[in-house]
Amino acid sequence: MSRPAFGNAAAIEAKKASLTADIVHSELGKYLVSKWAASSGGSTSDFNSFRQSVEFSVLAKYLTLKDATFAAPVKEALFHEARALGRGAFGAVFLSFKKDTGSPMATKKMMKTIIKDKGSIRDA
Repeated sequence: MSRPAFGNAAAIEAKKASLTADIVHSELGKYLVSKWAASSGGSTSDFNSFRQSVEFSVLAKYLTLKDATFAAPVKEALFHEARALGRGAFGAVFLSFKKDTGSPMATKKMMKTIIKDKGSIRDA
């Protein structure tokens, strides 16, 4: 299992420069601002002081990772299929693991020919 690709230092610095005070309204932003305010005694509304903190760097790092993750196409090669969890009328559900993070998830494989034969959908 490899480490997530957070991006290079230039990408993280570019993300830091592009962030505005609106980012503190996101779930991750709220969490990191409250953590910073509790540890430093700062105010959660003081964005300029927050920009100088380690927590702001962490926020930029994870947002860079998010951008890289969403930019990459999802392919079957990114996952390892472990075993079948269940079977249904149109396909099966499998236990899969994401290769780079090891995160478990369920994937559903549907048989298009069976769905078309049963007339379950029009545009297949």
